[in-house]
Amino acid sequence: MNQTLISLTCTLAILLVAGYSQTAATDADAMIPTVDDPLVLEYRFNIEDEVSNTNPTAVYPIDIYGDGRQGAVIVGNMWRPPVVQSLIIFYADIHRQQALHQININTAALSPPFIFDINHDGVQEVLTTYNMNDSLWLEIFRLDSGSIYRRFVATGIDRDGSGRWDGHGGVCVVDDLDGDGEEEIIINCDVDYDLYPRALLCIDWKNDRILWEYPLANIALQQTFRLLRYADDPDSLLIFGTASKGNRVVVDDMDDQHSYLIALDMQGREQWKYTIGGSFTGAIPLIIDYDDDGHNEIACFQHGGESMLYSGEIDTLRAVLRVFDRHGNVLDSVCYDGRVRANDAELYDMDSDGIPEMTFELSDNSLRVYDQHLRNERIIRCASRFGIWDCRDFLGTGENQYLFDLHNTGLLLTDMNLNPLAQYNAKKGFERAAYMVLKRDQEPEIVIFITLSNLLTNYLLTLEPTPWYTVFSRRPILAFLAAFIPLTVIIGIIYLILATFRKKNKIISRQRDRLDDALTKLRETQEQLVTAEKYRLSKDIAGGVAHEIHNALFPARSSLVKLRDRLGLTDPDELTRNRTLLGLSDKAVARALKMVELVRVYTRLDLEKNTESVSIKEIIEEILETNSLQISEQNTDIHLDIAPDIAVACFHPHAFSLINNLVVNALQAMTDSPRKQLTVVAHETDNKVEI
Repeated sequence: MNQTLISLTCTLAILLVAGYSQTAATDADAMIPTVDDPLVLEYRFNIEDEVSNTNPTAVYPIDIYGDGRQGAVIVGNMWRPPVVQSLIIFYADIHRQQALHQININTAALSPPFIFDINHDGVQEVLTTYNMNDSLWLEIFRLDSGSIYRRFVATGIDRDGSGRWDGHGGVCVVDDLDGDGEEEIIINCDVDYDLYPRALLCIDWKNDRILWEYPLANIALQQTFRLLRYADDPDSLLIFGTASKGNRVVVDDMDDQHSYLIALDMQGREQWKYTIGGSFTGAIPLIIDYDDDGHNEIACFQHGGESMLYSGEIDTLRAVLRVFDRHGNVLDSVCYDGRVRANDAELYDMDSDGIPEMTFELSDNSLRVYDQHLRNERIIRCASRFGIWDCRDFLGTGENQYLFDLHNTGLLLTDMNLNPLAQYNAKKGFERAAYMVLKRDQEPEIVIFITLSNLLTNYLLTLEPTPWYTVFSRRPILAFLAAFIPLTVIIGIIYLILATFRKKNKIISRQRDRLDDALTKLRETQEQLVTAEKYRLSKDIAGGVAHEIHNALFPARSSLVKLRDRLGLTDPDELTRNRTLLGLSDKAVARALKMVELVRVYTRLDLEKNTESVSIKEIIEEILETNSLQISEQNTDIHLDIAPDIAVACFHPHAFSLINNLVVNALQAMTDSPRKQLTVVAHETDNKVEI
């Protein structure tokens, strides 16, 4: 017992050391962990609500009360031409979906809303653009008064003759650009099949006029617009990136085979431009303070790869992360090997120090994290494409957590060491169209609202701690510790019981062996008695059947005696009487044969172990003599090749019956054959007789 306890103690110590040594890797290069069972993690994503719509809709938060409480605005497109209708719905409570107001617009394409308190009354308005035939319009909506501003923006060229412009627009910036105390609105004109116009337009909505227009060869990315302002410098810059769609469009020194990083002043005049990538790439600038001087700089990733120029030449670009000053001068850069591209870029406080870091989601399934001095802090990798959605203190622990998008599969929440905290596995494609984090009044948990890219499904996910009892599945070492003490006591009790009954078990084992021997002898005796009883019953059955055969053959004998005495009579009546006697004899013999069959089937007396040395030649000659009449009538030739000394130890009737059946079958098979010959050959080889 002492050895058992020592072994258990050593095992516990090893498990404790192993358990406390299991910490996540904190190296600069780390992998996103895989979680097979999300139920074992410390937190869970619960689907509080799943809203599926038959028409594309997107939901966005909005302050419609003026007291900080959030509602929601839903923007939807019915997409049922030629009678097409879009709608805007204000919700009083995004969780309970209590609609306050609905606005319908006859349009084919309603852009995602831009939420902003543009008239400074404490309540946010909805700014959106939409198409009407071949024209692009801007309109501003307010909950209590409907439309408060509407303006024609531009007319598109209908190249495919559909009667509609195939482009669309979107609000990119709402800010006081000219310093007059009122916000201006910058709209980006995008296109699909129709190539023009492509431009940025700055609208003074208060005075209902277009201040300036900046033509583009490709598309300005709405999420990339940044304002670069300095307290001691009145000249501000509008920084944004463009995306290439690979069309053969050229505007001045810009083409749609490249993406660009562009800086404009507040009057829409280009200050500088930098090529960022080739076809189907986009520029995403980040505003940082590179040299800690209080004046912001711009960081942007240049994509690696090749692109066809308008002239037909190949332009080769190398992947580089660059830092620009406000004048477009390169201050610093980091070069990459290969043709890697950046899918996304964002600023997140990855180390919870209050200063955001730069994160770049690259095409080699890695997330590169740099501080604002361009020092590489860590590289996070994954087996497949992934991205980071958010970095904040979701759990209220005083330390930020990471919310990763596992591409098209779901969400993963980890701590700063990439230890998984919660995972949500999606039922369908999970590319987001809208994402927000809400906080309910007087409730501790947060609510994550997600709209998928198809705009047909919205999720309300709550992040909650898993039940306390799942700690044992999450940390098996605790389950072992909880069971160790009672398990040790149980093992000790079992050991004492086994030691107490060990001697008794030996005695019982010896008695069991003697009992097994007695049972074996009893079975043998029982088998002998059963065999003797079967033999006695067989003899009785045989005697009875023999008596029945005697009785069956007696009429046949009598009939044959009378028939013999009457063979000389020729009277017709006597002949009839003779036939009757023959019929009686035939029936008597048939009954006797049936009795013999019963004896063969039921008693099997011929199976008695009565063996003798039987000469094969003698028994075959006896069989041929028995069948001599049929052999003579068929005129069958007989040939024998049998040594006289071949003998077999067997029961003579068995051997006679076996070989006789073969001979009779052979004779019957040659009945219609023109040549009849029966050959019997027997020889002995390796203690075997072959016939």
